[in-house]
Amino acid sequence: MADEQVKFIPFHAINDMMLAEYRLQVLQWVFSKLDELPTDKKNAIQASVRRFAQVQGFRNAAMAPAPLRAKGSVKAFEQHPGFVSQILSAWAALQPQFAQRVYTLLEKRGWKLLPIETEREKLPGFLTRWRKSEDFDVIHAAYREDNPEETNSDDDISLMVIWLSGRLPVDLVDTEESE
Repeated sequence: MADEQVKFIPFHAINDMMLAEYRLQVLQWVFSKLDELPTDKKNAIQASVRRFAQVQGFRNAAMAPAPLRAKGSVKAFEQHPGFVSQILSAWAALQPQFAQRVYTLLEKRGWKLLPIETEREKLPGFLTRWRKSEDFDVIHAAYREDNPEETNSDDDISLMVIWLSGRLPVDLVDTEESE
């Protein structure tokens, strides 16, 4: 085990697991709430939008209305891991109670997690090992059982699990091994 290396895949690999409609929904939601973010996070996202996104009729895509900015940022989200990590970090930060509920659920289920306040966007990407027994249907059911009053979608729960765990279900394993 000492010879094994931790395997990361870039953040934009999440696009293989996200429906196009949901990706656009996440982008629109984050852009509609940019003013609620700390200035440094907001400015970093705006700089990435200016650099990578294109919106017809706007020289500076960051000045476009949120829905147009989201549509113009899809390609950047698909191609630039740093942009993905900025958006997902903002998405989680804008929902601290939801993030805490998912984090608590994962801890209760024995997941090995970085502290919730960790700046995950600074990681090199997602880990690839995922316990077979913890598929999304199982996690959704457990979340709904613990939080019956919550209305978050299954897609939201899945995305928060991926972001907080720092894992994509690429290499399914029988048990979570030390990484």
